[in-house]
Amino acid sequence: MRRARARPISARRFVSREFAASQQKGPFRMTIPTDVETALNDQVNNELYSAYMYLGMATWFDSLALTGFSAWMQAQCVEELQHAQKLMQFLSDQDATITLKEIKAPPATFDDPLAALETALQAEQDNTEQINDIYELAVRQQDHATEVMMQWFIQEQVEEERSARTLIERVRLAGNDRGALLVLDAQLGERSAATG
Repeated sequence: MRRARARPISARRFVSREFAASQQKGPFRMTIPTDVETALNDQVNNELYSAYMYLGMATWFDSLALTGFSAWMQAQCVEELQHAQKLMQFLSDQDATITLKEIKAPPATFDDPLAALETALQAEQDNTEQINDIYELAVRQQDHATEVMMQWFIQEQVEEERSARTLIERVRLAGNDRGALLVLDAQLGERSAATG
């Protein structure tokens, strides 16, 4: 005689839709303050803009045959995308709403490599200011989870700004010496290949 296979019991079969829906906004839902949620969503947009900006810079450097600078910018693009994804995962983990917004177009051309790098540094400094603002907002709202998350971003921004400043100083040292700029380009290509 053939025995019927037992079907696994699913908790979903025993929970009404009404009960499940009530728990979405119920007392067990992790929440972050609405203004913090808005600020985090704005920061997702900032990170995506930065990725877009670095991608545009990579294309511009590539058009100048500065493939090492292009590779460095592409690596920065990937980092910014990872930052956006980290924030989105945090929002998701907090049962917050993720709101993707329009990304403004970044600059497409620059006067020279130094101008492009100064634009990148300014964007990083603006990003740091926005991250600091979110941290301060989280502290005021006693949103400890966001506070801890933003500490990671604050440390990351120290590295981002240092990296951009160092590259700017190296380009300034190269001055009008195209040979020195090409050596720097080759070094950036090697570094990007090693870390990529």
